[in-house]
Amino acid sequence: MRVPYDRFRTKIVEVDNLCEKYKEVFGFSPKFRSKLTKRTALSNSTRKIIYNFVQSNIGSHFSLIKKLCISKDLKGNPGELIWHLDLLIKFNYISLCSSI
Repeated sequence: MRVPYDRFRTKIVEVDNLCEKYKEVFGFSPKFRSKLTKRTALSNSTRKIIYNFVQSNIGSHFSLIKKLCISKDLKGNPGELIWHLDLLIKFNYISLCSSI
């Protein structure tokens, strides 16, 4: 059986073109679905450290988490911390609470 690689390459080129057009219009590339699942979310060592910190310090605010976790584990990158916190929230390992 012959696989139609030419059509496959055409589809990839079309997706790449759409991504470029999206980036031109919105200023950033589209986000694609993550392969992570709730089961595998804590397999990342940095995310596990953040999760353990939040669980042992319930009610911690972002600045405290950033101050303690970044200084020890994340090497000064708040974007990485936000990424890991978003995933922990997405998979219901932690939840947000608004301060009054």
